[in-house]
Formats: sequence, C-alpha cells, structure tokens
Amino acid sequence: MKITGSQTLQQHCVLCAVLLLLFPLLGARRAELPESLRGNVVSVYDGDTLLLRSGTVLYKIRLEGIDAPERGQDFGTRAKKALSDRVIGKPVMIVTHGYDRYGRVLGTVLVGSGKSVNRELVEGGWAWHYTAYSKDEGLATADAAARAAKLGLWQGKDPVPPWEWRKTERGRRVANAKNLAPPMKSVRRNDGRRVRGSPPAKSAASHLKAARPPPKKKSKQNGTTKATSAHWLNTESGVRHNASCRWFKKTTQGKLCEPGEGKACKICGG
Repeated sequence: MKITGSQTLQQHCVLCAVLLLLFPLLGARRAELPESLRGNVVSVYDGDTLLLRSGTVLYKIRLEGIDAPERGQDFGTRAKKALSDRVIGKPVMIVTHGYDRYGRVLGTVLVGSGKSVNRELVEGGWAWHYTAYSKDEGLATADAAARAAKLGLWQGKDPVPPWEWRKTERGRRVANAKNLAPPMKSVRRNDGRRVRGSPPAKSAASHLKAARPPPKKKSKQNGTTKATSAHWLNTESGVRHNASCRWFKKTTQGKLCEPGEGKACKICGG
C-alpha cells in the first residue's frame, strides 16, 4: 500500500498529540516532590548519600552542595561513619532542592533544632564544598576553616577531590576494558575496501585438522626418498624383516621399507 504525503502528515500529528498527553505524566514524579521531607534514615551509602523512609516511601538523598570521599578513597570509610553518626536513629528533615541527573533527591539534611548535617560534615573535614554545583557561602567558609585547621581528611597528604578521583577511575576502567577486548582484524569487503571486524571464528574442520597425527617424515638423500620405517627389505629375495629380526639390516642387498612392501619374514613376521 502506497503512503501519501497527507497520510504521513496525519501520522505525525497523531504522534505529537500522544506525546503532549504523556508529557505531564512523565514530569509528574519530579513535580510531586515536596519542599521538605520528614522521616528516618534507613541506611547510609557513603559520606554524602543516604536512604530516607518518609511514610511508606523511600527516597535516595544526595546531600546538596558537598562531595565526600568515595568508599575506595582515603577517608571514604570515615566520612561514611561521620554521616551515619549524625543521622542513624534520629528523626531528620530534608529540605529538597530537586533531583540530580541520577534521579536522586538533592537535599539539605537537618537534625535536632535545625542543624545542617551538610555543613557539619564540611566543618569536620569529612567533605568538600562542591563548588561546581554550589555557591553557598556558609559551605565555602566551613571548607576554608577545615582546611586551615587540618581537620578530618585534610590531615592527609594532598587529598584528591572525589570528582577528580571518579574521573580517573572511569578512565582506568575504560583502559582496562580496551585491553581485555579481543584484537580486531582488518577484513576485505566485496568492494575491495578494508574494514575492521572481529577475527574470523575457527571452523570445526580446522580443529579436526589439528587433531590428526602428523604424517611420517621422509628425508631426501642424494635425490632419492628414504623411508624412516623400522622395516628392512631384502631386495634380492624380496623378504621383509622387522627391527627385532636377526636379518634386520644384515643382508647384502636391502633398504628400509614400509610395512606393506615385500613378503613377510617367516621368522619375525615382517
């Protein structure tokens, strides 16, 4: 069936109408996020991420404006403990700041009379002020004070910011993946051009060929072929002797031969 231009335009209009109807539903999850959440912390992932239970809903919270050492970094475990000590078993309130690109809720965690856990972690030297995403002056002041007093992670030698550490780790994983990948061979196409592709798989015939025993070797001497079999042929009588026979290589005339040549010796069986 031939599709006309008007039919194509009609299909595009229908698709646009469906997308317009779905758009509010796709954005509903983010629009429904309240300005604040109250509940209990179920678990702590690392120094700047936790899981909050608010009513019957679980929220993964990424602390806004700070970046703590990753679990594979120096002070990563201690930064996680610093956050756990401040929130586990305590009622908390989260002032929400939307979602990050991973779908986590960005939030400021408040405990007790309204103390900011985000700021306390930076003040104690357990997190950096994440200046790429935050211009908070309070966090900036706390960061500078912790550095000057060499608190927490600032006691270490040349601490590596988590965002730089993550970038290095991503590069390392990519390099390892490339090293583990099989080598690509150049393949000639039907049109004569060469393209890179996977190496051709070995056929079953090649495995069978490799499993076959090697042929018996023959050496050439003075232009004639010399057999390497353990049999001796008396060329005068035509009788074949094997290596156990007393006449093996003892006759006046003879040569090494194959098992099927001549007549078998009645003593050794040829």
